[in-house]
Amino acid sequence: MDVIYTVTCIGESDNGNIRKRVWGWYASYYEAEEAAIENITNMNEAGWYPWIVIEQVREGILPITNHDCQTWFLFEHEDGKYHKIDRPKQFDDLFNWSIG
Repeated sequence: MDVIYTVTCIGESDNGNIRKRVWGWYASYYEAEEAAIENITNMNEAGWYPWIVIEQVREGILPITNHDCQTWFLFEHEDGKYHKIDRPKQFDDLFNWSIG
């Protein structure tokens, strides 16, 4: 396996601190995307994690990811699912959410 697809949930506290939780990884992008969209096991955790980022991570020690390796999602309360979005501006300078 050359790459994995990590699913990381991201939120911000009232004071602006970022919190994140790596929910898991998949061998295929399709499986990771399906898990994110369907909000499996309630990844949103009652609003604590409004964003999800899926990162394509290569094998190795401290692999580097970049924006080309990321897909972002935002939780929508109306249907209880995550939907693809552009990367939020406040996260423009941040990489390697899951490993590193």
